[in-house]
Amino acid sequence: MTSKLYRPENWSASPLESDSAQLVGGRCARCGNVYFPRSNVCPGCGSREPMAQVLLSRVGKLYSYSVIHVGAPGFKAPYAVGYVDLPDGPRVFGHVDGWEDGPIPLDSSVDIYAGPIGKDREGEELISVRFRPLPSGQVSRGGT
Repeated sequence: MTSKLYRPENWSASPLESDSAQLVGGRCARCGNVYFPRSNVCPGCGSREPMAQVLLSRVGKLYSYSVIHVGAPGFKAPYAVGYVDLPDGPRVFGHVDGWEDGPIPLDSSVDIYAGPIGKDREGEELISVRFRPLPSGQVSRGGT
């Protein structure tokens, strides 16, 4: 089976080829806020100046998540999706691991990585953002 990276422009390198791939955000030249994904217009101040590329942290705090019991085509239910707040500023959406073992406390530290999320219409495995809870006190496997 082949795999395909969903939105490759959001990564510093292909997670299919490198364990060191990080999400890439944009820093507004005018207001300095960091956003994910990068945009042509700053959502905060409306500036149209090009955003600087910023490598985002590989660890964040779980803001919220939900378990999906009726999945979209190509996605095997049940699965969980949620939002993670990064220390860099952005709130990122992705699939959540570990919910099968019981509720994950909000504000828990999570590791951000690229992993399978489902299949596209051609049956190729899609790779995208995933969050893995870190045991209390554990530091991320890499990145900032």
